Amino acid sequence: MTPAAPGPEGRGTPDGPGGHRRALAAAKGLNGIDGIEAADPDPAEGTVVLRVRLLGAVPQRLTTAHLRIDTEPGARPPRVLAVRAEAERPPGDDAEGCLEVVLDRPCDPAAACHLALVEPGADGRPGREPLRGFDSRLHSAAFGPGADPDSRVPGPRAPAPAPPLDYLAKDYRSFLGLMLDRLSLTSPAWRERHAPDLGVTLAELLAHTADRLSYYQDAVATEAYLATARRRISVRRHARLVDYRLHEGCNARAFVAVEVDREPVPAWRADDVVLLTSYDGAPPPGRALRWEELPQRAVDGGHCFEPLPADPAAPLDLTPAHNLIRIHDWGERPHVLPAGATSAVLVDDDGTGSRWLRLRASDLLLLEEAAGPRTGRPGDADPAHRHVVRIARVRRDRDEVLDTDLLEVRWPAEDALPFPLHVCAVGPAPERRPLPDVGVARGNVLAVDHGARVEEPLGPVPAAAHPPRPGDRYGPADDEPPVGPFRPALSRPDVVHAEPPPGPAPCGCPHPAAALLRRDPRRALPAVLLTGPDARWRAAPDLLAAGPDDRAFVVETDDERVSWLRFGDGRSGRRPTAGTPFTARYRIGAGPAGNVGADRIVHLALRPTATDRDLPVRARNPLPAAGGTPPEECSAARAAAPVAFRAVRERAVVAGDYAELARRAGGDRVRQAAADLVWTGSWYEAVVALDPRASAARDCGCPAGGAGGARAEAEVTAALERARRLGHDLRVTAAAEVPVELELTVCVRPEHVCARVAQALREEFSAAVLPGGRLGRFHPDLWGFGDAVEIGDLLAAAQAVPGVDSAEVTVLRRWGEPDRGALAAGFLAIGPYEVARLDAARPRGGRFALVAKGGR
Repeated sequence: MTPAAPGPEGRGTPDGPGGHRRALAAAKGLNGIDGIEAADPDPAEGTVVLRVRLLGAVPQRLTTAHLRIDTEPGARPPRVLAVRAEAERPPGDDAEGCLEVVLDRPCDPAAACHLALVEPGADGRPGREPLRGFDSRLHSAAFGPGADPDSRVPGPRAPAPAPPLDYLAKDYRSFLGLMLDRLSLTSPAWRERHAPDLGVTLAELLAHTADRLSYYQDAVATEAYLATARRRISVRRHARLVDYRLHEGCNARAFVAVEVDREPVPAWRADDVVLLTSYDGAPPPGRALRWEELPQRAVDGGHCFEPLPADPAAPLDLTPAHNLIRIHDWGERPHVLPAGATSAVLVDDDGTGSRWLRLRASDLLLLEEAAGPRTGRPGDADPAHRHVVRIARVRRDRDEVLDTDLLEVRWPAEDALPFPLHVCAVGPAPERRPLPDVGVARGNVLAVDHGARVEEPLGPVPAAAHPPRPGDRYGPADDEPPVGPFRPALSRPDVVHAEPPPGPAPCGCPHPAAALLRRDPRRALPAVLLTGPDARWRAAPDLLAAGPDDRAFVVETDDERVSWLRFGDGRSGRRPTAGTPFTARYRIGAGPAGNVGADRIVHLALRPTATDRDLPVRARNPLPAAGGTPPEECSAARAAAPVAFRAVRERAVVAGDYAELARRAGGDRVRQAAADLVWTGSWYEAVVALDPRASAARDCGCPAGGAGGARAEAEVTAALERARRLGHDLRVTAAAEVPVELELTVCVRPEHVCARVAQALREEFSAAVLPGGRLGRFHPDLWGFGDAVEIGDLLAAAQAVPGVDSAEVTVLRRWGEPDRGALAAGFLAIGPYEVARLDAARPRGGRFALVAKGGR
């Protein structure tokens, strides 16, 4: 038996706990509980028998409804199964009445239980009022391991002391230790710490979950700011909010010259052809490879290049006549195409008198040195003397003297020949034999882009697990099923980012070949195309300007170079329909890996869709591939993004802003720009004057050439219209040219020929490009807005000409206007929006007079 409070030593004695109260209650004739003893649980049934000693006799007709057991909040009290008067008393027990109460289970060891004798309630359950004839203080008593001998009324226990909480706990170990410490205080009887225990397992699961939540909270706080973000996608999104693009690099481009023995029948399409660099185990060049027979290392090793046509389904015009094209030498030995040449005459005769060249505008043409100009041997050719041009105009001609059909080709000035190309040469003495075909041209040139093609299914778009509520702002339309989260990842890393090919010039001419190799990685787009049952979806840099029906998506690349696809929400970009299956077609290849050297692309492979796959074919890249750029580092974006919007002006407010934006929009065509805000009486008008470079007005090789200045004005006007301030009108004009009349009198030294010195002076004060690349004194690129014509500068230039002994400016004024004192002032004043011009070869270009005396 386990004694309960109060024990036998305090039964009705003044010395025991509550003894005085018992004596007073007995004197008044009130009954009460004198003590409770709990027996050990029955091992078979698990029941417990309580022996309850009373101060008086046992009440008649006592039932279980007269007994109520209370315990602490949160603990489950035992249930009373039976109550009866005790039949036999232990020897020496002088209690007047005893009860035996049978419980279904023992009391919770960590909580005290109270047994009370009460009046039944109206529902037949134990109530709260003490049993009739019982003292209100002594009608209940505590029992169990946690019983307080002085406690007679059940009530909440004193709260356990709170354990010291470690608010720095942020990982699994610290969370687990904190939970076990707490459990040691709340459940002191539970001391198990072995891993197989269920309680320990639950604590470990909670610690693991807390660790993940803690990491997520830290990650959210870290990725919420550009300065602390570590994930590449977070940095990209933060930078885009301040109009800065974190670029993912750019792939490389190259030119490949193809030689075929005959024309493929039917012609190969650009989609059927893949160019490859050499790889381990590759066969010797000279025959087209079959794509399905290529080893995986040839496709995945960054060896693949694909043609870059405007239409991938367009046929490639490959003909044996373009393998080697002779450049016409007009019967001269030697003959050289000078540096800066923008045209060449090709021999359009196969020896039978029939024309066979099919070169057209927009075709690429390779000009190269095929043999050494001194020896005529191919091995002595200079590999640096190779240049690719884009044909802008083709004209057929004929040399009646040599009875040869010719084809004259022109290309833009941007593709001007950077070196002198020897067409034919003369061998060394004493033979002095002619060396023909030292410099040749080659057609069948393809512009190729680095990257290997991959196709993979992305699966159907999942449906939403829970349908949207009627009040959802961005819920789908009623006729579309709700869409679940759909953010697929491409299985292959290092997706190619390629810059779109440049468009045609404003005059309609094709872009120069040099423009293909100039790359801006911030304009590069991922080479990913999604096809579904309804239409194609194309990659976009972002969805900020996308409409609700635009089939666009964003490719976001993480730190492991895995690409994730993000679609629109129905407002900014179209949202895909649930159940729609997508197939992704994309290309892979790291940017710098495509920068292969010259003559490294030597194989041509044909896909299964191609025909005539046994045709002998040879390929090579005469120039190194260029443009492959690695992805931008996140640290660089974090440093540059916050100030990028201040570094580039996007809006014009004052006159200086208009001038700055005009210079930027004009690019190489505009040397400088000036602007002013003119009050018209009702509003301001921004007047922008442009000073175009002289090179901008040169012939670009097309019938519309020579309109460089007009094109610059159109481009600047379009750019300023987007940037002008509201309420400002805009007018873009060319600079006001001031033709100058200059008369110079010089004295020639006796030992120099007067005519030669005069010719040198006329060249010095001309607007032409002099031999050696030097510019004449009045070349347009040397004069800007407001540049006054200084007499001192003119005299210094004249004195620098060999043979001039002395010089004097006798006339200096605006052409066609009276003298306004420029000689006396020492300079001819030019207005802030005017430019001085002196070019006697142009109409209204000014006048230059020279009076030369002396010499011989």
